[in-house]
Amino acid sequence: FCTKDEYDPYDSRHIPSIRKLEQFDQIMSIYGIWDKIKIEEVKRNITTGVIKKENELVGDTMHYHACSGFETVHYTDDNGKEHKKSQSKLTKNCRCEDRDNCEHQ
Repeated sequence: FCTKDEYDPYDSRHIPSIRKLEQFDQIMSIYGIWDKIKIEEVKRNITTGVIKKENELVGDTMHYHACSGFETVHYTDDNGKEHKKSQSKLTKNCRCEDRDNCEHQ
């Protein structure tokens, strides 16, 4: 993020702005570079032995790209006290481009 031979390699002036990091992330995401790096890194970790190959398959839902989300539900209990809690929203089964205006529930 700096010009060659401008400063010492670990100078604090090398820290990019949040705007520059967001632009970098957007470019990496649009062109699928993050996904390619992720796959190559897993392959390299298996090949070099950093990750031990196992015969059991486990799905990590924390890193699954999905269209679900959360909403905050406000409610009043039997004693009249107001509460709020986070409630996960259901994900539609369809994969329509315009999910908000498609014919599926």
